[in-house]
Amino acid sequence: MTSEINLKFAEAIKDNRESIINALNDIASGDEDFNGNNGENYLWEEAKKQDFKSNMEYVGNTIKDSATQEEIICEYLNNWLGRDSYYENYNWEIVEYPNKDSILIIVAYTTNN
Repeated sequence: MTSEINLKFAEAIKDNRESIINALNDIASGDEDFNGNNGENYLWEEAKKQDFKSNMEYVGNTIKDSATQEEIICEYLNNWLGRDSYYENYNWEIVEYPNKDSILIIVAYTTNN
């Protein structure tokens, strides 16, 4: 079995819940199980019960409104990468731009192939 290293990044508005979740959705969009493209067989039970069409939609909608940007990223990634055995390890970092209201979210992970 071999591992593959992946590095993804997206820009978001600092401390803006919706913008951060949209950036994380962009980062996760290639995961066909998570984004719903592989069908209902990959939809988590709790997402089905709440009538979500994808796990991505479920995760983005269940993160607390009061969460900090770090909490949003951590919870999102724990749900996306932490629940799927396809992903071995992951880490993330926020890069704050000087004198700007935007941040860069960087996510690195390894996968089982």
